[in-house]
Amino acid sequence: MKDLKKKFSALFDFSWPYLVMAAMVGVFFWKFFVRGLIPLPADFVVGVYYPWLDYKWGYATGVPVKNPMTTDVVSFTYPMQTYAIDQLKAGNLPLWNPLILAGTPLLANFQSSPFSPTNFVYFLFDKVTAWSVQIILQHFLAILFTYLLLRWWKVSKIASIFGGIVFAFSGYNLIWSQWNGHALAASFMPLILLFTDRFLALGKWRDGAGISLSMMFFLLSGYPQAAIYLAPAIFILWPVRIWKNKGWFVKTFFMGIFFLLGLGLSALQILPGWELLGLSQRAIEPHPFEWAFLPWKKTITFLAADFFGNHATKNYWGPQDYTSNTGFVGVAAFILATISLSLIKKTKEVFFCFLILSVALILSFPTPVSIFLWKSGILGLNAASAHRALVLFNLSIALLSGFGLDILWSKKLRLSYLYFLPILMLIAGFAIYAFNQEGLIFGNSISKVALRNLIIPTFVFTSSVFILLFAKKLRFPFIDKAGRVSLILLSVFELFY
Repeated sequence: MKDLKKKFSALFDFSWPYLVMAAMVGVFFWKFFVRGLIPLPADFVVGVYYPWLDYKWGYATGVPVKNPMTTDVVSFTYPMQTYAIDQLKAGNLPLWNPLILAGTPLLANFQSSPFSPTNFVYFLFDKVTAWSVQIILQHFLAILFTYLLLRWWKVSKIASIFGGIVFAFSGYNLIWSQWNGHALAASFMPLILLFTDRFLALGKWRDGAGISLSMMFFLLSGYPQAAIYLAPAIFILWPVRIWKNKGWFVKTFFMGIFFLLGLGLSALQILPGWELLGLSQRAIEPHPFEWAFLPWKKTITFLAADFFGNHATKNYWGPQDYTSNTGFVGVAAFILATISLSLIKKTKEVFFCFLILSVALILSFPTPVSIFLWKSGILGLNAASAHRALVLFNLSIALLSGFGLDILWSKKLRLSYLYFLPILMLIAGFAIYAFNQEGLIFGNSISKVALRNLIIPTFVFTSSVFILLFAKKLRFPFIDKAGRVSLILLSVFELFY
């Protein structure tokens, strides 16, 4: 009986983090599991396109479209990806799409992603269900792989789960979720970092094989542009982990071999895609400067994603559009990430995260470095949105917040008001900026829209300050376990909202 209890206890200790991760994803996608709704903006089909646009479908002015920013998903991504799957099921290599114009390349289009690692679900379910499961898997894998990376770095289980949640539901992964490729590619980034770090530290061949396989899955996921942002993270990890250590040259050499092997395993998709890029008008049609980089004023969207409104609520008034709000991580995670910087001199992993955070910001904003890369056109960056490098910012904040949550366990930590000052200045500064805004957007006062959307970040900020500072000074009992749980719930509330 005692042995059975020990086995059950060991099984529970091993499995509960994965059950919690699955439960968090299930809660977020409850409408799919409970109401049968699907993560696909199909309202566009009957609300925007002819011939269905001629019908009113019982509405006064036709079908109301929820979010006008997601049109590509239903008009381009979903039909293209499912057509590629149909070709595979029929035993054909999906080389050509005869359904557009006089025909267009299919396999060579990266976003067709016929060999995506999660495409197996189409062989288990009908198309619509498979699509939904595929969308959900992006977020579960992002939590899982971030969790595994933080556990390798000796972060506690609960803090590792928290870091995974922050990354999985941060701005980049939420905004690009329904494109069914961007978020999946992003989810493999922490896994590649995990195997790379393990190989540099241990030099084991199985970790090298992990680099190759995870790199292959990453490149086949449908958004290989993310490799442009992964590359600097790998280059930074290398000197941080092994520079001048014994055997660094041999490990570096074989690490390069494993990355090349991963590239070779995905060559069936990469080579035709590279050829098509060279024939694309994007090569001679650069992205306009005002759309290529993140405007400085959008810094507030790291904490308040809807400060400039939202297209779905018809009150967006900011620069560019909502798809550039990818830096959102929320106040609670940002505070914990700031706290983790107290370890920057002691912990290599925290130093590494800080470096990739800095690189992400340098590449995203119109800095001399990012402008030079944009003008040079290296790797097609002149036709890309540089601010998508904020996926690195999201990942670094998620990893740092895991360390920050762990630090709260430490009796040695002396919290200072300085940890909260940057966020306070940012919220207060943009509140003043909002007061000075005049005009209307679809009948809404711009000033009221901005100030209203600062309420939740302000609430989370004041609650976090109370939990971390005042409750501790007043010796409230919930500052320990319940206090940490409160911070986690605050962050989840922000991200899910």
